[in-house]
Amino acid sequence: MAKSLPTTPNFLHLNCGDISGQILRDSSVPGDVQVWMEIFIEGPTPGNISEEEWRIVRSKFISSQYFLDSSVEAILQGADNRYQKLEDAKNYKEVILWFDACMFDQTIMIHLIDRLSRIDLTNTKLSLICVGEFPGFDSFNGLGELSPEQTASLFDTRHEITREEIKLASLAWKAFTSDNPEEIEKVISGDTSALPYLGKALKRFLQKYPSTANGLNRTQNGILKSVFSGADKIGSIFEEVSSFEKPRFMGDTSFWQVLYDLANASIPLLAIEGPENLNKINKVDSERLTKKELRKWNVSITNSGKKVLNNEEDYILLNGIDCWFGGVHLSGEEAQWRWDKNNQKIVQKDREL
Repeated sequence: MAKSLPTTPNFLHLNCGDISGQILRDSSVPGDVQVWMEIFIEGPTPGNISEEEWRIVRSKFISSQYFLDSSVEAILQGADNRYQKLEDAKNYKEVILWFDACMFDQTIMIHLIDRLSRIDLTNTKLSLICVGEFPGFDSFNGLGELSPEQTASLFDTRHEITREEIKLASLAWKAFTSDNPEEIEKVISGDTSALPYLGKALKRFLQKYPSTANGLNRTQNGILKSVFSGADKIGSIFEEVSSFEKPRFMGDTSFWQVLYDLANASIPLLAIEGPENLNKINKVDSERLTKKELRKWNVSITNSGKKVLNNEEDYILLNGIDCWFGGVHLSGEEAQWRWDKNNQKIVQKDREL
């Protein structure tokens, strides 16, 4: 039976995109909207620290990685406000989570379901809207593509979050924040039907690990293939590489960071020439550039890049690594964990043979 919109709204809506959040505000759906400003698929998300330490760790990463001018204190205050909003959820009749199928959304979704499940919401209904497709879209990439009217049409599709969904979300979040990526594989190999997009999203996350073939992750490998094939503008490279992601999950600022890292490694795989350092435009508070302005940067592949792309050299052995993958920190001259594309699994270096 369809749920009618109440005349006195008492809803709290949680989603994870500025664009989709504003579309929701512009729609006829009643209630307050809280955008969850985080990106758990990048940076440290260790599960063995206190909640206070967690917020500090995440705030330091977000401040340094995504902003030119925002201090750690400002980012931390924003995080405190968001988590306080979760604590205030008990003041609403219903809390509704809005997410789509990409791994960016799915990781935030399981975190919020897990976190809300540990708050006393006796008098509050906890609901979920999670979509991987939408009528009229041959390739649906997320809630940010919808109009306010299309978004409103999803309101009546919400369902109360079940015990099975809570159990799976909590298990998956614990695995995501574990220091052993095999815990994620255990979740994937189990029954993930309660959250139907989660298994695929977690598998895509594991493909962010360096490959056994050449030390590049899936996105990095796609970038080098694109440039080697002739793409030489950062905008066209972004579009080409993103087109192979179904659904897409990476924004342009995160993509510029990947390009920057490949070009600024000790032994670079790319050469980038432009009006200024690419690191100046890969921040959330950077000035947004038009497609025409993005054409001012030229990209080419280096000899080392060609060798790595041909699996003749290894990116990690050339440059080392210092990177977090959920709760796993890879650092040093070799990566302890790698993604084996042929066998579609994570392998540990000392177990490879």
